[in-house]
Amino acid sequence: MKLYKILSTVIFLSLVISACSQDDNIELMGEGKHWRVIYKVDKTINKFNYTIMYIGSEKAPEKIAYRISGTEEIKGNEEVLDKLSVFQSKNLSCSDCESIEERNEIVASIDWEGKTETIELYDED
Repeated sequence: MKLYKILSTVIFLSLVISACSQDDNIELMGEGKHWRVIYKVDKTINKFNYTIMYIGSEKAPEKIAYRISGTEEIKGNEEVLDKLSVFQSKNLSCSDCESIEERNEIVASIDWEGKTETIELYDED
């Protein structure tokens, strides 16, 4: 009986810790006709990264420019897409990671070959 109580307590604490850690990670996503953007935040280390993927039906451009605005504005010019038509940022520091979940108002704008697409990013949950 004592072993059952200990095992039950360990399982319960594991579930609580698991649920709490999910709150420390935020994933916002948005999709347009040509582009999909994923914005991930890890509050435990105050870092974020983002991925911009070409999903259009035409040939993917070689280079893009972009702006992602939310808590901070991020810009990129002449960024080269990889062979899978993806641009992946490195982990970047965020000064206001805690507020991202509250706002959930992040907008990405991608420019390529004289075209522009603006995408609003939302929490999928």
